[in-house]
Amino acid sequence: MSKRYLQNPFYKTSEELLLKYLDEEDGVCKIKQSSQKEILYSLNEALKEITSNVKPSLGADDYSVYSGLAGISYTFLKIFLNDRAFRFQNQSALTWALKYIEASTDMIKANGIKKNAGGFLGTQTGCLSLASVIYSYTLEHERAFEYVNLIFDSVNRGIVKPNITSEELLYGKAGIIYSLLFIYRNFFNISQHLKANIGFLTKNIAESIIKEGKKHSTTLPDSSFAPSLWFWHGKAYLGAAHGVAGILAVLLQIPKRYWPDNLSEFILESLNFLSSQIKGGKLKATTQSSNDDLVQFCHGPSGITHLLTLAASKSSNDRESIVEVAKTCVDTVWQKGILKKGVGLCHGISGNAYACLDLFKLTREKQYLVQTLYFSERCMSWKQETLNGKLRLPDAPYSLMEGLCGAVCLWNDLLWLEKRYHGFLFKDSSKAFSFDSSSRRYWLILNPDATESPVVEYTAVEYTGEEDEYGVDEYNEIILCREHTGVKVRSGTSVKTDSL
Repeated sequence: MSKRYLQNPFYKTSEELLLKYLDEEDGVCKIKQSSQKEILYSLNEALKEITSNVKPSLGADDYSVYSGLAGISYTFLKIFLNDRAFRFQNQSALTWALKYIEASTDMIKANGIKKNAGGFLGTQTGCLSLASVIYSYTLEHERAFEYVNLIFDSVNRGIVKPNITSEELLYGKAGIIYSLLFIYRNFFNISQHLKANIGFLTKNIAESIIKEGKKHSTTLPDSSFAPSLWFWHGKAYLGAAHGVAGILAVLLQIPKRYWPDNLSEFILESLNFLSSQIKGGKLKATTQSSNDDLVQFCHGPSGITHLLTLAASKSSNDRESIVEVAKTCVDTVWQKGILKKGVGLCHGISGNAYACLDLFKLTREKQYLVQTLYFSERCMSWKQETLNGKLRLPDAPYSLMEGLCGAVCLWNDLLWLEKRYHGFLFKDSSKAFSFDSSSRRYWLILNPDATESPVVEYTAVEYTGEEDEYGVDEYNEIILCREHTGVKVRSGTSVKTDSL
C-alpha cells in the first residue's frame, strides 16, 4: 500500500522553522508579523474560493456541519467569535454565517425535520444548534428559541423511544451532548433557565452513554481490560469520530454541576485503558483491527491528543503521565501528518495541526507551535499541491471536515492565539465583549454589524464567584458570568453587567 502521507522534511529538526515563524521577547514566543500576514492573506483567499464555489442557496445538496452549508456557516461564526471587527467583502463574518445557516435550515425544512436526529457534525441537530446561536447574536430571539425547542423535541423523542441507538460523536448521543453544550457555551445572553434545561438533559444523556459503555466492558485478546466500549456498525471504535476518545472528550466538557455520579472515575478508568492501546504514538481504529497506520483526527493519534490534552488540563494527579502519552501521539502526527487526503479537519492536514496546537496550548512548549505553523503553511499550498497530484481532491473540497473551511478555522485560531480555546472544534465564546489590558477598559458591543457599533463601557470591579464551571484561562480572556452579574478574568477583576 502506498503511503497515506507526504514526507515531512523537518521531522528530525525544526530549528530552521523556529527562526522562520517565531519571535521571542522576554521569554515569550510570538508569531512573527510576516507569518501573521501570510496567514491572514491565505484566510481571505480561501474565503473567496469557498464563497465562490459554494453558494448559500437551496440548490445545494448538503446542509450538514460536516461537509455542507452549515460547516461554512460554522467557519464564519468562529471568525466572528474571535474577531467581531472582521469584514469579508464589506460584510461581517456574522452576516456570512447567517446566509449559510439560513440556506442550511431551509434545506432541512424542505426535506422535513427528523424527530430523532443525533450528532453535531453529521445530522440536523448540529445545524439547528448552530442556527440557534447565530440568531441569538442577531437578536432574533424568537427564531433562536424555535431551533432550541426543535432540538429539545428531537432529543426527547429519540432518547425516550429510543431511536438514537449509537453513542458516538458524528451521529449519536455524544454528538447530541456536543450540540447542547454548543448552545450552552455560545448562545448570546443565555438565561439561567435555558442553561439548567440543557444541563439536566445533558446529564441524562451522559448517564445513558455510560450505562451502554459499561454493558460492553470486556477483556481484549491482548489481555487488557476495557471498562467501557461503544459500537458503531458492529465494531468497537477507539478514536474520536465514532469511538471511545470522542465520547470521553465530550463527557469531559460537561459542566461539573451536571456530571453524573462517579463520572471522573469512569473517565479515568476508560482513559487508562485507551492509553494502554496507544503503541508508539499509534492507535488501532477498532479493537478488532490489526492496522494502526491511520494518522488523522477521526481514527488516529490527533483525535486522541484532543482527549488527552483536555483530560490533562482538568487533572492534577495524572497530568504528567497523560502529557507524556500525548507527546508520543504528536510525535507520530509530526512525522506522518501531511496527509494526501487534503487540508480538512477529519482526515486532513489541518486536523493534524490541531493536535500540535492542543499540546502547545497545554504545555506552552514552542516546538508544538512551530509544528502547527508548518502544517498551516502546508495548507496554504493546497491548490498547487492538488493540481500537481500530491494531494487528492476531497469529495467536498470546500467543507469544514473534508476541505478548505478546516484550514480557515486553523488559520483563524493562529491569528487569535491567546483567545479562549478548548481545542479542535469546541470553543467557549468570549461573547460580545472586548478587553483593553493596558487601560483595563471593557466594552459590550451591542450591534456587531453596525458601521459605528453602539457600545457601553464598564468599570472593573471585584470578582467573587465560582471559577470551576467557566474554566477561566490564564490569558485574561473575558467570560460572561450571569450568576454573579459580571465578566470575570484571571486577574480577579470583573465587569458589572447589571444592564443585561
